[in-house]
Amino acid sequence: MKMNSSRVCKIKNIRTLINLVRSDEVGWFEYQGKAIFIGYRNGVDGQGLNRKQRLYKRRRSQGLCVACGKKVEGENRATGKPFKLCDEHRKKSTKREQ
Repeated sequence: MKMNSSRVCKIKNIRTLINLVRSDEVGWFEYQGKAIFIGYRNGVDGQGLNRKQRLYKRRRSQGLCVACGKKVEGENRATGKPFKLCDEHRKKSTKREQ
């Protein structure tokens, strides 16, 4: 459903409205007499990741602590990947669990 920027597209079915919200459709729509703007996603990149998810993923791949960004010493023997947290934050998280 393509639109002109000056037009408001009328929607009669709620399913159509839900599908438009889930898609990448941008523009003004009217549903039950109310004007709705769809298409603005705050802080989400092309892969659907927000800022925190991107930071977590980048730190994990570089072998940095996801909490503070320090270089992580040691690795998980089962997976061979560096730990997610540095020694300090791993101690804090294990104290909370006990």
